Amino acid sequence: MTKKIVAFSAGKTNGNTETYIKIALEEARKMGCDTELIRLNSCDLRPCKACLNMPCMAKGPAGCILKDDGAWLAEKFLESDGFLLGSPVWALGPAGVVSDFRDRIFGPKTDVAGNELYGEPEWMNGRTQYRPGALISVGGALTEN
Repeated sequence: MTKKIVAFSAGKTNGNTETYIKIALEEARKMGCDTELIRLNSCDLRPCKACLNMPCMAKGPAGCILKDDGAWLAEKFLESDGFLLGSPVWALGPAGVVSDFRDRIFGPKTDVAGNELYGEPEWMNGRTQYRPGALISVGGALTEN
């Protein structure tokens, strides 16, 4: 069965981060993997509102009160066998969309260890699995400090 690698880029289109991601995806293709690149800056992804009842925990990402691309991105992640997450470094951290992505897609909703302890939520449909992941971070400075 062919493995699927999904790359999520928070960099500029054809910028340094995306260039490195494309190189990594090309190497994965050479190894026989299917690949897909998703540009987070082209997605409508809003910050988590930390709802009191957390409908996303019970119903999955599709249950989120925010009707944006979050559920679609979560599906892309859950359909993958591995992932890349790339971002430029701005102000000593990743681009803001990476935090939104992390909070909305990763965390307790897709946590393998939590699902092993408490049981897999019905909406996961047997998709709990350990997925290898890689981070690509591109940064630089105009001065040596």
